Formats: sequence, structure tokens, C-alpha cells
Amino acid sequence: MTKQHLLSKKKKNPHPHLFFGSFQVRLRDRRLTSAVSFLPVARSSATLDLFLTVTADGPIRDGRTEVVAMDLGVKDALFDLYLLSDARLLVVALGLIVLCVLAFTQSFFLTLLTGLTVVFSLGSAAFLYHFVLRVDFFPFMNVLAVVIAVGVGADDTFILVRCWSRQKADPSLSPSAQLERRLSATLRQCWLSMVVTSVTTAVAFFASFVSAVTAVRCFALFAGLAILCNLCLMLTWVPAGLAFYQRYCHSTCCCCLRSVTTAPDGTDLEHIDTCRWEQRCHRLVNHTPAVVCFDN
Repeated sequence: MTKQHLLSKKKKNPHPHLFFGSFQVRLRDRRLTSAVSFLPVARSSATLDLFLTVTADGPIRDGRTEVVAMDLGVKDALFDLYLLSDARLLVVALGLIVLCVLAFTQSFFLTLLTGLTVVFSLGSAAFLYHFVLRVDFFPFMNVLAVVIAVGVGADDTFILVRCWSRQKADPSLSPSAQLERRLSATLRQCWLSMVVTSVTTAVAFFASFVSAVTAVRCFALFAGLAILCNLCLMLTWVPAGLAFYQRYCHSTCCCCLRSVTTAPDGTDLEHIDTCRWEQRCHRLVNHTPAVVCFDN
């Protein structure tokens, strides 16, 4: 069969106004709705000022056409700009959490100890993330783990301090033995709650590691590691700091913990250990003579 015979066997298109084979469109029934324009501008972060100037007044439209998207190569620079602007909200949230910890513990030392615990837990998680697991990609989403670590750390601090303040003092023991007994009883009472809350939260993040989005997987891994590191520090570093505070700082710090002691008749008395400055103010107020003026 010759080539000309094969060409004659092909069917002619009965509709010359149709094209693109199976994706045929009737031009008479359609109109142009979308178009792409290529501008003589290089894709670079240097065009960020141009992008902000053009989009400052909202969507770009003239009544008939509208620019719905632009690719100027400023995605990373624009993301950094928005991240810095939203960092103010992060600072406000951290400040509120710090105030809550300070109001509950009534101690600047324990508040600082909680903050250092969060910092060390994030540093330990970053070490495991980069050097142990050898994950090089660190998306900006991992920054959100700071808020999670602060929240979980504050929760564990509340549990630990509450259990510490509820322990009874034993006058028959020496100060060192009494401190050891109090710390041991505190950890026996609160370790299970701290472990359960932290482990369940970490497992929830690790479960997101099955996501197909790389940024979500990295965030889930880093957040889970940060929570586990925070748990380890809460069971070791914070109790040691709490014992140091009770032994050396509770009489000199501006705010002190509530403690429970036992009266001679066996009843429990809850009081606040006041510092030296507060005791001086108390004596000054009580021993200052009152002056009463009468108006004739």
C-alpha cells in the first residue's frame, strides 16, 4: 500500500473551525478570559518594593481586566516580611504566658527557670534534628514550636509547683533531709501527669509525620522532639532548680512560694514565706505611729 493511498484513507475534518484534536473548542462560542503577560523585569527579591507599591491599593483592575497573580520571584522575601510582622503577636503571646507563670509561682527565679527550660529544650531538639537525625531542611513553620514548647513548659511548671507547695514539712528532720523528702514526694506525685500530658502531645505531632507535605513533616518532627526534651528537663533540671531556690533564694527573692507546715497540734497551716524586704516593710508599717488630724 503506497503512501498516497494511506493519505487518501484518512478522513477529513468535517468541521474546519475545530482544532486541537480531541480537545476541540468552538471559537464562535468562546471568549478570552485569561492571559499571561511576560514583563521585562527580572525575577528577583529586588522587585519586592515594586510589588508592594503596585499592590498597596488592593487588587489591580481597570473595570474590564484584573491581575490575579504575579510571579516576580519575591515569595521568600515576602514570606520573611510577613513573618517579621507577625512576630509581634508571638512576643505578646510569650509575654502573657510569662505573666501567668509569674502570677502562679510568685517567683521571678522560677519564671526565669521555666524560660531557660524552654530555650534548652528547643536547643536540644535542634541538635537532635540536625546532627542525630541529619535533617537539613528547616522550614519557617518550625518556629511555631516555640509557642508550643512555652505552653507545655508552663503547664508542667504549674503542676510541679502546685505539688511542691502541698507537701508537708517534717520538723523532726534536718533541713537537707527535709528538702530531699519534699522533693522526692513532689516528683512521685506529679511525674505521671507530666509524662502523660507531654507524651500524648508529642505522639500527636509525630503522627503528622505521615503527611505528604515536607514542611508539615519537618514541623511535626521538630515539635515532637522539643516536647520530649522539655519533659526530660522538667523532670531533672526544674526540680533541681526548685530545690536550689528553696534552700538559698526563698528568703532573699522578691516573691516566694506558698508552703504548708504542720502546727504543734497536728493541723496544717498554709502561709507565704516572705522575703527580707517584705518583712522590713511589714515592720515599718506596723511600728509607724498613726497621725490623725482634726479640722475644727
